[in-house]
Amino acid sequence: MFLPHQKRWPSRILLTVLFALVGALGAGCRRSASPVDTLPNLDAINDRMRACLPPRRYRANDGNIRIAVVGLTRLETETKVRIVAYAGKDAGAFDLPVYYMSRGRWMINETGRAFLIDQDCRQYRLKGRSSTSGLKIPLNGRIELQAGQSFESDLSFPRLAERPHILIMVYGDLIMSLPPLHSSAQTINPHEKSAS
Repeated sequence: MFLPHQKRWPSRILLTVLFALVGALGAGCRRSASPVDTLPNLDAINDRMRACLPPRRYRANDGNIRIAVVGLTRLETETKVRIVAYAGKDAGAFDLPVYYMSRGRWMINETGRAFLIDQDCRQYRLKGRSSTSGLKIPLNGRIELQAGQSFESDLSFPRLAERPHILIMVYGDLIMSLPPLHSSAQTINPHEKSAS
């Protein structure tokens, strides 16, 4: 003879196993904090970065002679930033930093400086510069550009202490945001799109 409570026994086990399985899968699929959730507030970072800048009037990079960062490399002993200056419709002059022994520093047009600033307000001052094309740089650092012409140069800074999340370059009265470094001795091209 078959009792009704014996019929429920296999279905109870099946339901229990099913709920346990769903519960285990649900626990494994719970959303943990994403990297975006753990990022600091960008407005707070921008305010802090503004506080890191020396007091000076900065201008937009929108004149006839424009400067762009085309590469960033962190090597064992230094960090190199490759910049290109290009003339628009009219000819013009671009000033590279010049080392003044009397002041003990690199200066742009005798008043400006070039340095990197990370998210912790650490400054990395310019150590040197070189032409990437092999052209000799004039003693005064002034590069005359014809309309449509460009000039590429490497700026050398001390090696970054770590891989900063935010890095800006001050170049005279210009401020340029740089791409983050992901590993040592890696060249970053800010115009390349990263795969996501």
